[in-house]
Amino acid sequence: KFEPESLTFGPDNYNVNQELKLLSVHDNKVNSIGQILGTATVTSGDPKYDGISVKNITVNMLDQDEAKVVLGTVSGTKLDEANPASSQTIKVQLNSIPSYDVTIDATSANNRVLFSNTNKLSSAKETVSFTIKPSDWNKPKTIYLFANDNDVFDAEDKSAVTFTTTSKDANYNHLTTQGPEFTVTDNDTIHANLDVNCESVMGCETSRMGKCTISIAAGSKKPQNNATVSLSFSSDDMDVWGGEFYLFSSKGYKTTIEGVSLHCISSATFYRVASDGELKVTGTGLGYSATGTGSFSYEFY
Repeated sequence: KFEPESLTFGPDNYNVNQELKLLSVHDNKVNSIGQILGTATVTSGDPKYDGISVKNITVNMLDQDEAKVVLGTVSGTKLDEANPASSQTIKVQLNSIPSYDVTIDATSANNRVLFSNTNKLSSAKETVSFTIKPSDWNKPKTIYLFANDNDVFDAEDKSAVTFTTTSKDANYNHLTTQGPEFTVTDNDTIHANLDVNCESVMGCETSRMGKCTISIAAGSKKPQNNATVSLSFSSDDMDVWGGEFYLFSSKGYKTTIEGVSLHCISSATFYRVASDGELKVTGTGLGYSATGTGSFSYEFY
């Protein structure tokens, strides 16, 4: 803009220079860098001056406004599945005036955080969308965040929040803004039942071995982390061939351990006797437990 907006020359000051200032206007809009053309018109009661042309003024302008999502005050960064209705808040607004509405989607890593436009857990979702209009560009929008109280053991972990925009305004279309990390405390402990099926072990002196299959029972949940399975026997005459620990892994997960080999421990019993034994199985992992029992019979010669 020009300051002042007009200059007056008369017979007494026609040959005196007057200062005309050119000032930039901060409009809070994203404008392209370029040249601005300033024009002037002359009006006078003197027909020799009225309407004469004046040379235009060209000014190079550099815009300082930027299109971005501004994240403001965060009430806190801790969430707890044990108290899912307790929320944290984050303020969101734009850095400049958009030409069109801007829609913002809020998501979190691994969907550990739920979002809502209101402080109601019942309305919270893994993704929430909200719209900022040009008239509301600098009015902070409050977003509520809740712990996602699922039935999976996740342990205490951190979940980063991300905001993504869509708009007809090219400057505000497909912007991604990384928000803070929220610490989400888990309240889940999973227990599973194990099915244990064993063959009979016949003839210790012939080194004949039996086999057991251990599997997670139908309807039981798989571990989200590694779970070690420990085997123990009710009989001192039996042992596990090749070790006592087997792993259920959440990565490359298998529901069944096949071919657990049982064998007899050397005994002074040289006559034929039949006995029954019991194999107890317990599995433990981070937030995970499993138990099962299987029976078998064996004979000495």
